[in-house]
Amino acid sequence: MISVFIERVPTRLVADTPGELERVLDELLSGPEDYPLGTVEDPHVIADLYPGDVTGEEDDDEQKLPVVWLHVSVQPHDSIGAIGYVWTDGTTTDSWEASASEHSPGLLYSTHSGGRFDTDTALPLDTVARAVRKFAETGTPPTCVTWRQETLV
Repeated sequence: MISVFIERVPTRLVADTPGELERVLDELLSGPEDYPLGTVEDPHVIADLYPGDVTGEEDDDEQKLPVVWLHVSVQPHDSIGAIGYVWTDGTTTDSWEASASEHSPGLLYSTHSGGRFDTDTALPLDTVARAVRKFAETGTPPTCVTWRQETLV
């Protein structure tokens, strides 16, 4: 099971079966029209993906988040995405693509802060999809992605 929270979308998506995971992936990677993307010049879908059933709500004892999660930014119009693997202690590693162009856009890390991933974190969407599937299956850093220490710009 995986719980997905997309920035600027008030409800979570939950995938408990392979079919549900494919539906969630389709919504995440295609940027459906009903999702309020960034501006026309800079459209992004940004999401946090947690292993298990995470509600996103705090209770009296404060919600216990999973130890790790994926932070995904997708730019559907350019067919690229970037991934951060985050630990609750604040440690983060980012995807890294050796063949990425220095002219690739730095994908948004957050619409709230305006922070961006470094330009060499951009991955093809099929790699992002494989990584999300593997994370949903194992809850560990997907091995189809090369990782390095986070470098936001």
